[in-house]
Amino acid sequence: MKRVVTFFVAAMLTAQAWAATTFTVGNLKYTVTNETNLYVSVGQGSTYPTGALEIPSQVTYPETDGVTYTVTELAYDAFYGCSGLTSVVIPNTVTVLGQNAFYNCSSLVSANIPDGVTEIRPGTFYNCKKLTSIIIPNSVTIIKSSAFQYCESLISLNIPDAVVTINNSTFYGCKNLATVTLGNSLKEIGDYSFGLCTSLTSLTFPNSIKTIGHDMFDGCTNLTSVNIPNGVTSIGEKTFRNCKSLTTINIPKTVTNISNLAFAGCNAEINIESGNTSFSTEDGVLFNKNKTTLIFCPSGKIGEYNIPNSVKTINGGAFYGCTNLSSISIPTSTTNIGNNAFYNCSGLTSVTIPNSVTSIGSEVFRGCSKLTDINVKSDNTKYTSENGVLYNKAKTNLICYPASKIGTTYTIPSSVTNISNYAFYNCISLTSVTIPNSVTSIDSYAFSDCSRLSAIAYDGTSAPTIGTSAFSRVNSSAKVCVPENYSSTKFGGISVCKGLVHNNATKPTCTETGLTEGWHCSNCGRVFVAQEVVPINSSNHNYGTPTYVWAEDGSTCSATAICQRDESHVATENATITSAVTTAATCEGKGTTTYTATFENEPFSTQTKAIEDIPALGHNYALTYAWAEDGSNCTATAICQRDESHTATENATITSAVTTAATCEGEGTSSEGAA
Repeated sequence: MKRVVTFFVAAMLTAQAWAATTFTVGNLKYTVTNETNLYVSVGQGSTYPTGALEIPSQVTYPETDGVTYTVTELAYDAFYGCSGLTSVVIPNTVTVLGQNAFYNCSSLVSANIPDGVTEIRPGTFYNCKKLTSIIIPNSVTIIKSSAFQYCESLISLNIPDAVVTINNSTFYGCKNLATVTLGNSLKEIGDYSFGLCTSLTSLTFPNSIKTIGHDMFDGCTNLTSVNIPNGVTSIGEKTFRNCKSLTTINIPKTVTNISNLAFAGCNAEINIESGNTSFSTEDGVLFNKNKTTLIFCPSGKIGEYNIPNSVKTINGGAFYGCTNLSSISIPTSTTNIGNNAFYNCSGLTSVTIPNSVTSIGSEVFRGCSKLTDINVKSDNTKYTSENGVLYNKAKTNLICYPASKIGTTYTIPSSVTNISNYAFYNCISLTSVTIPNSVTSIDSYAFSDCSRLSAIAYDGTSAPTIGTSAFSRVNSSAKVCVPENYSSTKFGGISVCKGLVHNNATKPTCTETGLTEGWHCSNCGRVFVAQEVVPINSSNHNYGTPTYVWAEDGSTCSATAICQRDESHVATENATITSAVTTAATCEGKGTTTYTATFENEPFSTQTKAIEDIPALGHNYALTYAWAEDGSNCTATAICQRDESHTATENATITSAVTTAATCEGEGTSSEGAA
């Protein structure tokens, strides 16, 4: 119990002490940060200060018998959102500017940074749109992320030599910033640091810089020159994207890495310093050293471009913004096409994917507003195309529907299970699309900006997985027509209309027209796929069982078929006859020939007829005779040479005659005959 009471008393004393550290004088709130040295931080009080503000270097708190404190810090969020504040004077006693100190002070025109401040913390002057100038003192060694982001009225900046690090997005969106001088000690400049500084015309990096971060100058449309010093080894992704005024980029020999989209949308001449072992150029296009990877094509390239046969990989964004290219030939050496490879190639009308390509990244043809056809070579094992639409080989993934494909309606094949990101992006001619229930996922922005798309049909009972903004900016009157048993009232954020009906196709006959497959909504009357009349097909008869007539010797066979719909429709054909011995003749039995009648036209089928028309061969005997020694009998035996089981035997009738008479000394001879 004693320990609990002690803790409670200590807690009360701590609370009282803490409560005593904060006080308000005028419309400013002060917080004691060091009781020993009597230091306080300052920030806005209960009301936002407006107009001109001068922060005192010292403040006296009457309730402590006139104790005077020195103001050494601006508190975290000190004047956050003080949109009426126009100027501020900060005393030299201040050494710390708290994070977001003047965040969103949108009317602030002037402010000072005292000499003792060593770092400018994140968001310090974020969105101070009217701040026209700022002097960064020599005491500052680091400027942290977004410190001056969206300070749109800043015109020039001098970064002193003491500054070693500039973090991400520090000057992002400072659209009137025209001149920046960087100190010689600067070692690190973060990503996005000068992005969208649209008035910036040039920048000189100190030799201490080794890496140029991604998106550093993204959207600096008036940047005409920038030096990349020797010692830089890496240029990040999208570093100079859309720097449309850059005319020359010199790559020093030390650079070993250039990321995707580093120069996307630039029309600059790329010069590679002699001795660089990683990169090369040809016809103004940037490659790796052995030209197996195409990294960047200047956006001003005109007409047709044939990618060299050495190229295996087209990097992501390689042809980004090449709006004047009408044709790009991809060689059979190419296996990989990176993300956004042909982004915004708005002059490209068709493209052929060779059989060698095994990998195509996402959004490869996004923004190709004149593209009408994507054709894949038939022997490609990973991809295919049908009517100019790009799919994976199994046609389960619809990758890209060309933005200017001819036609206003499209029915997605029933094999498709996924519709890729931006697959139908900006297809402004498309007014109607039918999505089969085989589709289980529709990726982000799949139908984005299809401004005329107003009729969507989906024949499933529940919605597939639908990504972000899949149907953003389609026609404002768009409805998704679904079956009566659809389980929801929405489809990708669009209201549904229940009543979708599938009309089966009927084949034409020899006497009646047919109809194509169709889709319509019985509720709103929309027709997604109109049924069209298929003309009478004079060859589409309903024949009964044909009759076949053979010649007795199998030499001919004629067929006749009569249509059950109209007996005047009679088909006849004389077959082509072939023959083969199917049973060979034997000594005693006939052989069989099978005759085959082959027909070329329906409804006739191959017929066969077997005839015993090969005569028996007869026996081919070999004879032997066996006599008794005294000639009293003789037996004959015959064995067939074709079949040894076929034998014949016979005992002869014996007759005899003296052929030589006996003499006194010699025997006579008789001759026996066997018959």
